[in-house]
Amino acid sequence: MNSYVETLNPKVSGMWHTDEQMVKLKEKDKWAYCWNVIDAETRFLVANNITEGRAIGEAREVFQKSKEVADNPDIIVTDGLHSYKKAIRKEFRETEHIGRAGLMKKENNNKVERFHNTFRERDKVIRGFQNPDTAQDWATAFRLYYNFIRPHSTFNGLTPSQVAGIKLNLPNNRWEGLLRKSLETRLK
Repeated sequence: MNSYVETLNPKVSGMWHTDEQMVKLKEKDKWAYCWNVIDAETRFLVANNITEGRAIGEAREVFQKSKEVADNPDIIVTDGLHSYKKAIRKEFRETEHIGRAGLMKKENNNKVERFHNTFRERDKVIRGFQNPDTAQDWATAFRLYYNFIRPHSTFNGLTPSQVAGIKLNLPNNRWEGLLRKSLETRLK
């Protein structure tokens, strides 16, 4: 299914919200970071990536994944992590960066923070991932679920993919419908 949905082109806005959250690894009681890039208008999760650090290289990785999904945004909103400033400058030459966004500020990152809460609801049940690879597998699967299966209350039951103009006409059982479409496409 992931191979299939990667061929679809969401129509996202010109503003993305980016942030990273810590995820627990069972391997030596370590932590990793799940970087998330979410579109401001459609709430489409453009990309996510698991890394063990938060340096410029890791920030660039999630932006490189984002560029494979959608056109460069006009604006990227982030918190004050220094890695974002240089990574955005290197990956998106013409994109405005609004850094140091905060919960109570005019420029906030609440949309991606809200996504983190949704992710965390599932993550805490798992009680930690075996290693960074299993965390990445789970984050990728969760992106598929969040974008194509889970209805969003802000959009009266539509999914972010529907709001982003992806018309799949899935039945009530969206998992089955998406699986069938991905298999049909694979067999062609």
